[in-house]
Amino acid sequence: MKILTDILNAVNVRLLMMRPGIRAAVGFACLTAVFTAIWSVVLTASLLMAAVWGAWLAMLVVYFGFRIGYFSPRAMVQLPSDAMPYPHRIRKTPGNFRMKDWDDAQYVDVEEALQQLQPDERVIGIEFDGTAVAYPLRSIVLREVANEEIGGTPITVTWAPLTYSARAFISLGPDGNPLTLAPIGMTMFNSPLLESENGTQYLQFTGEALLGPDAGHQLRHLPCPNTTWAAWQHAWPETEAMSVEGMPERDVFEPYYASNRAGLFQQPAKDKTLPNKDIVIGIHENDADQVSESMVYSAHVLREDPLRNESLADADLLVLCERGSATYCVFDRSVKIEGGASSRRLLTFESHANDEFRPNRVVARNGQEDEEGGTPDAEYVPWTLRDLETGSIWHAITGICIEGELQDTRLTMLPSRNGFWFAWNKIHSDIPLADGAEVGSDG
Repeated sequence: MKILTDILNAVNVRLLMMRPGIRAAVGFACLTAVFTAIWSVVLTASLLMAAVWGAWLAMLVVYFGFRIGYFSPRAMVQLPSDAMPYPHRIRKTPGNFRMKDWDDAQYVDVEEALQQLQPDERVIGIEFDGTAVAYPLRSIVLREVANEEIGGTPITVTWAPLTYSARAFISLGPDGNPLTLAPIGMTMFNSPLLESENGTQYLQFTGEALLGPDAGHQLRHLPCPNTTWAAWQHAWPETEAMSVEGMPERDVFEPYYASNRAGLFQQPAKDKTLPNKDIVIGIHENDADQVSESMVYSAHVLREDPLRNESLADADLLVLCERGSATYCVFDRSVKIEGGASSRRLLTFESHANDEFRPNRVVARNGQEDEEGGTPDAEYVPWTLRDLETGSIWHAITGICIEGELQDTRLTMLPSRNGFWFAWNKIHSDIPLADGAEVGSDG
């Protein structure tokens, strides 16, 4: 029986890796032959009548195969839950969520951005080579992608509302040439596929090329915290911002964020440790040279325990949750000191001041009361930290020392992958959840 099952699985995988049209034609021909044989032998019908009925039944089966997505395009991926690589389904995103002119974005300076954006408006922030840019969710949500060049380096900033994942990549192909990534309206595991000029398709959640000439290539991640405009503008006073002129007054996906729906194509997490829509922050060993071990943190747990001095294998990390802006950051908590290129000093941090919780704008708009209290309209005040070794004071979001012996020293922010639990658990189910997560109901 096992041998027969293995044979059927091998045949199924072979079929799934064919082009959809060829797969449908082969399936139709095989089913017609099988049904014709059954009709003629079992029911003793004439060969012509058996062939007619066999073709009709085969056509019916193929039709339902299209309806359930069996003949959708596929990409060979090995998830942690798979014993071997499997051709997983690529889905077309229904509707028209993207702007037709998605690549025609305008940028404004900080003075104009202050007129356009509310203090508690969510933005994706990126700071690279001394240049800071903010991408308001209500603007980039309809674009999905922003291709930039900062300091001569090609950078792609992406946002996937279905999985609540912000990703920024250095857009270089395996040959070292710049890439321009574009949304194509296709998803896998509810994460968008982004296509480069040569037809290679990258999965937004991981930055890995799944299809095309460069399949297997991994884009390098950059830190891109999801924060509030007030927090980002305070951290980087000279920041630019993607304009929201002509955009909706709020992120059109806010109702989805607050719902129980696990993706546009339902994908509930198998691991019920966290609710489906709990936000998690992952540290992945492929994203930074300093990290050799992967870990994932629950946002709810970090909100209760917002400062964690971690040691993962050979990496010493500072994992933070600024409660006043719901910003999650990961830093290397060792700093370079005078005395040679390899001289590093390991620091241990504690909270210094101003890490009070503030309800988000969705809670405030709906007239709801958050169980932790707080005033949503209160002025943003940045969180500061103190290191135990020197007593110096540090800005939490930038990682810059603002007072004390180490003034102007800067911690290195590391890339981290945020997203909903159901998406993370599907793609990275082998990565352990940090201590402190409590079992929650399936949300």
